[in-house]
Amino acid sequence: MFFELDHYDKFEIAYDYATESKYVWRINLLGGGRLHSLAERFGEMRSLCEYIKGEKKWIYLEGFFFGGKKRIQANFLTGLPYLPSKKWVKNGIKDEYVSIVKDSFFERPRNPDLYTAPLIVIKKVDKLLIDFIEKGNLAFDKGIVGIHSPDGESEQLKELYLKIKSNIETYTFLILLRGSHGLISRNSIVTKNDVDQLPYPENLSELKLSFWEKVLMDDVVEFMSNYVRGQQHSDLLFNKASNDDLGTYSRLFLKMLGSVFDELKAGKYYSIDGFICQTFYFGDEPEFDWVNNIDEKALRKIMYDDNIEARLRNVRMFRYYRKNVMVIIKPDRLRYWIKSVAIRDSDETFYDLYKMGY
Repeated sequence: MFFELDHYDKFEIAYDYATESKYVWRINLLGGGRLHSLAERFGEMRSLCEYIKGEKKWIYLEGFFFGGKKRIQANFLTGLPYLPSKKWVKNGIKDEYVSIVKDSFFERPRNPDLYTAPLIVIKKVDKLLIDFIEKGNLAFDKGIVGIHSPDGESEQLKELYLKIKSNIETYTFLILLRGSHGLISRNSIVTKNDVDQLPYPENLSELKLSFWEKVLMDDVVEFMSNYVRGQQHSDLLFNKASNDDLGTYSRLFLKMLGSVFDELKAGKYYSIDGFICQTFYFGDEPEFDWVNNIDEKALRKIMYDDNIEARLRNVRMFRYYRKNVMVIIKPDRLRYWIKSVAIRDSDETFYDLYKMGY
């Protein structure tokens, strides 16, 4: 049994940034690198809470609590249609999710208008669920946040709903990146404060992502969130990188470096005893037959640095440069060949080539 660290678990962080940033360690768990500047960019925008507070008569609160020692009578809730947060599992509130409030005593029953249309409801999970209630009443518990506006501002509230919904992928990503509670002990629950801090700039085009930002977002949502939660059957750990994965990795790697090194091309890849050797070259394609003659035992010794006494294994990644050839060698697990890793590898390769005078 080993405690295992690999190249992609390690980051150089400036002392001041480490002490001042609330999200530095969380972001590193999700991949680090360019994610830091991305989180800071969104953090400078006007928040959803700031926007709602600007609407003087809007109500923005979590739902009621059933239990607790400080229960008070709130008959206005009794008999209302009730959406339990645990039953709401997909976007779009279905009749099968809704029951009736039978209790009369609650802790923090909230303002009665909170449960009255027009109303936005948002479930506090990392993959945000959201819906808009145009008519009637709907009670909900503390697992859901509600936003209510006066009748005369219904269209304005609906516009907010539509804008949040149209950017729900970005908001899901930011909840993971800048949240305070999700990812802990495999938990997907988030706090109202996490929802408060979602960016809502005056010009929503500021939420638009560049191609590489979208790559990072997709990998965080699809892979890294589950990987960080420690799910034993994470695709990143158990799946071997396929031909398609390696093709996608190589194309993105070249795209990131192409503006500077336009002669760089991807060569063949080779499987060597649990490792993948992906070749690249400048200009004319050389012969790569020598890759098949790599000493597997020597390679394994280079890639795995085992400290038996400390029960620690360091997994390395290997970049080899010679003449017009560049070779990247890493374990064959999918974790090492996803698109966000191609971006990190391209950044590190650029630094290597710069130091060598290219």
